[in-house]
Amino acid sequence: MRIAIITAYFDEDRATVERCIESVRAQEFPVEHILVADGRPHDWIPATGVRHVTLDRSHGDFGDTPRMIGLMLAIREGFDAIQFLDADNLVFPQHAAMAVTLMRENAVHMVVLKRAFLRPDGSALNFKSDEDESLSTIDTNCYLFARPAFPTALKWALIPKELSFIGDQVFRSVFSKVGHPIVVAPEPTVGYRCMWERVYRAAGEEPPPGCRDLSEQREKAAQWWTALDDDRRAEIQAALGIKITVS
Repeated sequence: MRIAIITAYFDEDRATVERCIESVRAQEFPVEHILVADGRPHDWIPATGVRHVTLDRSHGDFGDTPRMIGLMLAIREGFDAIQFLDADNLVFPQHAAMAVTLMRENAVHMVVLKRAFLRPDGSALNFKSDEDESLSTIDTNCYLFARPAFPTALKWALIPKELSFIGDQVFRSVFSKVGHPIVVAPEPTVGYRCMWERVYRAAGEEPPPGCRDLSEQREKAAQWWTALDDDRRAEIQAALGIKITVS
């Protein structure tokens, strides 16, 4: 089984990207790592030996465009399973081997991976997401698609740029509507570097500098969605096969 991990990056620093690359290289089961630069390539990456694709401009869509380019490449090159992994995150050494075992034993179309929340320095954050556990949310880094799910995965490219900040949530609805069989990983194997203020508050910690929230993006998206005419909204929803609510 051939697995590809697609990493979109933009302006992450070298140490952060190197940590991601090394985590994939350390897999017990071999994985091909494809990095896609969203208009700001690091010139040192080719020397690491990973695949490196450079887009000619930045797209400002939370990594959706470079992810989709990587996804298409991996599909056309015959990979059996494909995962997205943001440049500021990592995978634990047993990650790929675990996923392969789950896919072979369960004959599923997707493995839902689990994430361990990490502070910016890489230390473990004492937080477990109820949304993750209930599968009401599946983070972008926690989708591992097998071949039968590739046509559905490509629908991610149809999510409007204005909704990229919640692209994984929109896609969760798309994937659920299709009804692909899935299996959920028994333990976390994705190290998720958390920069969300609400998570630190829930964990009883002061958020570190640089933490974000999505309130501004939500407000702009709601205004954009409301301003669209009925035909355009219907067109977007028909292409994705779901009803969209932005609030």
